[in-house]
Amino acid sequence: IVDYDADSFVEKNRDALSDDVLEVALKSKNDIVSRVSKTFTKLSNRKGNLVADSLWSKFERQMTNLFKSILKTKMSYVRCIIPNTDQEPMKFDLHCVMKQLHSMGLVTALKAHAAFPNKQGFESVLRRFWCAIPKEKNGPELMAKYRFGRIPQEATVDTLRKDCNDVLSLLLKDFSEDAFAVGKTKVYFKTGTFEHAEYDRSQAFDTNVTIIQSLVRGFLARKKMKTRQAERMLHKQSPEKLQSFFMPIFFLPLSLFRYMFGIKRRRNKFMRGCWH
Repeated sequence: IVDYDADSFVEKNRDALSDDVLEVALKSKNDIVSRVSKTFTKLSNRKGNLVADSLWSKFERQMTNLFKSILKTKMSYVRCIIPNTDQEPMKFDLHCVMKQLHSMGLVTALKAHAAFPNKQGFESVLRRFWCAIPKEKNGPELMAKYRFGRIPQEATVDTLRKDCNDVLSLLLKDFSEDAFAVGKTKVYFKTGTFEHAEYDRSQAFDTNVTIIQSLVRGFLARKKMKTRQAERMLHKQSPEKLQSFFMPIFFLPLSLFRYMFGIKRRRNKFMRGCWH
């Protein structure tokens, strides 16, 4: 039970009247009208000029402040449904509740949500499913246009809507024509269609990852093979060839030093073998 207090209701909701209206009301021959008119005060000395706030201006100002406060917050709508008309606890009247749900439009909204449980924007659809576009009809063109999820800057809403319709028509060709619905800004998916598109997307990822792995593994294997071949060629060189290759490099600074300072060089059998 809700109790309402009507004290000072008239004073709080008293509307302002212009001076002309008050003068006419005071001259009325009706006692009630003339007596009530005396309770109103004049707004200004100028006739016909409404200076004080009227009831409507107060209401407008209050509503403006209310909307400013609402816009600063996150709104959540709570719909209250009366369980029964007898105002009794723990009593649920199905007919009363269903009548309220139909009048609020909730039944229609629930039916639409049950038919199309998933929804995505145009850009989101093109970014997610560009890699799973089949190579049929204009599929390669669409894949090249939205490669790596890039959306062209010059693309309009109508262009994105048409491309989304073409992409989903190729992806969901095994479903019926009403498997999805393209709206003004979003695409609505029927039950199971969005999951099927996600499965094709994951399959495309697996295929591309396998190709990348094969290329990387082939490159590493060829690099490792070249390293092993170089090591084998190095081990195949005879000690005498290695000695004849490295020893001149080792004794070259020493020979230059002796030549510069006039030191005579004494050759031995080992050095002779290195130079020849």
